[in-house]
Amino acid sequence: MRIANDVSTKQKSLIFNNFNDEKSIEENLNGLEQIPKMKEIKSQSPEKYQEIWSRLYELSSNAVEHGENECGAVSNGYCNKNKFTFSVFDFGKGLAENVNLYNKNIGVSNGDWNTKKCIEWALDKANSTKQSTTIPRGAGFYTTLNFLEKYNGQMSIYTSDTYCFIKNGKKQFKKMKNNILGTIVSISIHI
Repeated sequence: MRIANDVSTKQKSLIFNNFNDEKSIEENLNGLEQIPKMKEIKSQSPEKYQEIWSRLYELSSNAVEHGENECGAVSNGYCNKNKFTFSVFDFGKGLAENVNLYNKNIGVSNGDWNTKKCIEWALDKANSTKQSTTIPRGAGFYTTLNFLEKYNGQMSIYTSDTYCFIKNGKKQFKKMKNNILGTIVSISIHI
């Protein structure tokens, strides 16, 4: 875990860290308590800290699992006054391609949904491109959205040719000028 001091704000932030398995995700997130505001939250409200840690773990784990690439994913987190922002980026196929491949394989579509429809599908509580008979799937984004509502937060998703901004349960979609590979998910919460 590498921590950097931001000279302009006198805050500490997590440096972009690469991770590709559970152990490296945990090592990455264990550095959160080196950020002064997070250390304060951990000592004053361990439950809140654990809730934040769990959401970040879920986002990081999903980036590795759904990104399906050798590079894994990278993340960055920082506090600015009473706002904490965390972003994770995988270098994989991207959310839209994963959703289209999955739905084509199970016969739901021809694999031709636009990126907006794929994002909306992924945000639904019951949907996941990974299936399991032993582990409930599809609650990651849904649970994160509930978490964001609790802490007056917001989320941005960048994938393929589309950007989605979510705040107070409202989604705004915009087409990007250029496509990106993989998916970037960024959340911000008031702490």
